[in-house]
Amino acid sequence: KMYQFNAVCRPGIFCQQDFAGGDIADLKVDSDYVYTDSLFYMDHKSAKMLLAFYEKIGTLGCEIDAYGDFLQALGPGATVEYTRNTSNVVKEGSELVEMRQRIFHLLKGTSLNVVVLNNSKFYHIGTTEEYLFYFTSDNSLKSELGLQSITFSIFPDIPECSCKTSCIIQSILDSRCSVAPGSVVEYSRLGPDVSVGENCIISGSYILTKAALPAHSFVCSLSLKMNRCLKYSTMAFGVQDNLKKSVKTLSDIKLLQFFGVCFLSCLDVWNLKVTEELFSGNKTCLSLWTARIFPVCSSLSDSVTTSLKMLNAVKNKSAFSLNSYKLLSIEEMLIYKDVEDMITYREQIFLEISLKSNLI
Repeated sequence: KMYQFNAVCRPGIFCQQDFAGGDIADLKVDSDYVYTDSLFYMDHKSAKMLLAFYEKIGTLGCEIDAYGDFLQALGPGATVEYTRNTSNVVKEGSELVEMRQRIFHLLKGTSLNVVVLNNSKFYHIGTTEEYLFYFTSDNSLKSELGLQSITFSIFPDIPECSCKTSCIIQSILDSRCSVAPGSVVEYSRLGPDVSVGENCIISGSYILTKAALPAHSFVCSLSLKMNRCLKYSTMAFGVQDNLKKSVKTLSDIKLLQFFGVCFLSCLDVWNLKVTEELFSGNKTCLSLWTARIFPVCSSLSDSVTTSLKMLNAVKNKSAFSLNSYKLLSIEEMLIYKDVEDMITYREQIFLEISLKSNLI
């Protein structure tokens, strides 16, 4: 398929003129090869043009991105055909194609310059497992960037093993709590009776009461703005769960798994009925991402505690009813998220650590 799309470069000698704006010496290649990853920059003129376009149209009604929408409009060979290709779009809205076409005509004629880095190294940190690996187990990235396992935090003695360590980022941990090797805790507060199992990710959370986080847990708390009121919700699942896997009908949700357990069994544990209202968004694309299973609470600590109860209920096969809670999907949580309050929470942690460390 990569050959069909002309993504594979053939052997030969390539000169500077083969790469637009490329400042490279002649390159001899003996076998087929592919440039797999990239990053991009734009100049001030292009940035101002896009900003003016955004201010003109107002609020965006669809998701657009650089690789799918901006970059394909650049260079002399760009054509408008790509704007109608929505095969890789997660959520296709009625405005998407029209918006892509407007962006194409806005950027048409803008030059595209490529710098080819033949001896570069690329670290992909796009999944929970990659995040854990590079921050707790692999030493290459940490040594190259000078990353520390524990940075700007108040923490107890953290146990280490020969193969991996914990990673604590801007967090306050009580001296009596425990974090197992291989886990990452960021922008969180953990109380004295909290134990975190191996290979967990804890983000933006506040856990005061006694709690045991199972190994391989992902726990991330968000502030929400709902009807002008501040609320909180915490997503909790397994780091190996496939949030993208989807089914088309309610009868097939038994094919989904939550923390390695049949999702249908989890719904029984939580006393939730299988209806279309259980899922947000497209009713023919049902997944953990769109499942309304995460409780909305009035405080951050209650939010984390409640979500941990539903997680442990699945692990222990014990009932924990969610019927009395307002429930959101991850998709909806991201729509309602209150970024300003989340930043305020991080700043509070920062100031407390600074004061206790006599840094200010």
